Amino acid sequence: MAEITQVASNVGREAAQKARAFVASNDTAKKAKDALYTLVGLGVLGAQKVTIAAKAVQQKVDASVDTDGLKAAMERNADEIATTVKRQAAKADAKVNEAFAIAEALVAPYEEKLPAPAREVTAKVRAVASSARGKVTEALRSNDVAADAVTTDAPADETTPAQ
Repeated sequence: MAEITQVASNVGREAAQKARAFVASNDTAKKAKDALYTLVGLGVLGAQKVTIAAKAVQQKVDASVDTDGLKAAMERNADEIATTVKRQAAKADAKVNEAFAIAEALVAPYEEKLPAPAREVTAKVRAVASSARGKVTEALRSNDVAADAVTTDAPADETTPAQ
């Protein structure tokens, strides 16, 4: 195997030497080589000119457009949109809490007639639901956006029946 590798390397070296000798002795090959180098050089120069032009355009855009002002305006609008969405979510939460309070008032008389095990399950379900509603309401209030949302939710301990 080593002999094959050595033979292949020798053949490659000989072919490269013959190609160099041919290019050195043939005028057409010399001209093709020079043309290739010229094309590569022109390509490099063209790429440099494109890079310089791109930087110049970037500088003109930066000078003529207030990118900091645009960024600030976008952030301001994003904050206003987020505040509006949170405020509307707080209002919706208040309405959901009202609906739950009404539903609980309607269901309470019937729950008293349930057997004790069913009342216990109902109390646990109500406690979990009340806790979840409380967490949502608290999360909405923690961002100080629910100031103008009217809430009529009752504290969790009033909505849970005594066991």
